[in-house]
Amino acid sequence: MWVVVAAPPSEGYAKVVCINEDDWWRLRAARISLGATSRVTIMVERMFKRRVAVEVEDDNDLEKKVKAFGE
Repeated sequence: MWVVVAAPPSEGYAKVVCINEDDWWRLRAARISLGATSRVTIMVERMFKRRVAVEVEDDNDLEKKVKAFGE
């Protein structure tokens, strides 16, 4: 059984742990945890990038720009 668990920032905030029959205590904890939630839904979301830029522009036509947002 493969389980994704929380990890520190140095490990990317998540890590995959392989649990097999030899790790009976981890396997038991995982079964109890999954049983408590009763249903697990896994969904993959696309990654996104953020970009912040500082731009200096002339504000002579500010009225037109603001009006465009209201239309």
